[in-house]
Amino acid sequence: MRLILEYPLSIVLKGIKSFIPKVYIGLKELKIGMKYPVRVKYRPSNPPLEWPKGSMVALYMLLYLTRGSKPVVKLGTVSAYSLESAGIIWAQAPLYAKIVGVFHLTRSVRLDELEERGQRMLKSSNYGSIFSFVIRRGVQLDSSHIVDMWKNVGNLDKSIIKEYTTKLNEASEYLLSEMLKRLNYVELIYDGAWFEPIQHLPEIPQDFRTLRYLLNELREKRRSIKGLFSATSVGLCVFASDYEQKVQYIDLCREFTYTMKIILRSEHEDF
Repeated sequence: MRLILEYPLSIVLKGIKSFIPKVYIGLKELKIGMKYPVRVKYRPSNPPLEWPKGSMVALYMLLYLTRGSKPVVKLGTVSAYSLESAGIIWAQAPLYAKIVGVFHLTRSVRLDELEERGQRMLKSSNYGSIFSFVIRRGVQLDSSHIVDMWKNVGNLDKSIIKEYTTKLNEASEYLLSEMLKRLNYVELIYDGAWFEPIQHLPEIPQDFRTLRYLLNELREKRRSIKGLFSATSVGLCVFASDYEQKVQYIDLCREFTYTMKIILRSEHEDF
């Protein structure tokens, strides 16, 4: 079983500005903030190599205000048809999310092509001096910085957040215009949607580890580990191992979804 984050993009496109998806382990819907006894095991998923012709693909931009010199904007794509489309975006714990556009592809393209092309266009524009643009491949924003952002989000200046979200919206409009000019294989279906996480601030301890430390252990020992799992309202998930009572692993819920098999211990004790 894997972590499921159900919230279709179609609801966001109708005007929803903040939401929490339905979070499932198997058929069990989890309550946000509640701890559940689970077993976890390393089980990475393998994404497809390309978007086939006829796909409906949403290109999005995610804003993170970290301690670096510039705010970070991550570009990504998701299937507009998936019941988890908006849930997967939420599960990357952004401060603000902008849907650049939903496109119909008239030919097959590499999975990362739209975000790579978008990154190049934005880096060479005036917005390259305002934001640091990243994608799934290449230089990444370490998830520890995202956790740290949410730990200190109450200290962020709201006027600064407003300034950067305004600039991000402008960058999105610029990118959409450029993509429609330069890419002859995309047809625009919808544009202009945005949303923010519901900011019920999660309790984040001073000392935490990101998921990569646990994954290293799971890979090396090739076994499952017992612990308590919970999901927060802002797209971060938490795992506390039974074997290390004081250690909490906190990371993007997306990382739990794509790298782990999770089973509720009350349902199946072994796997």
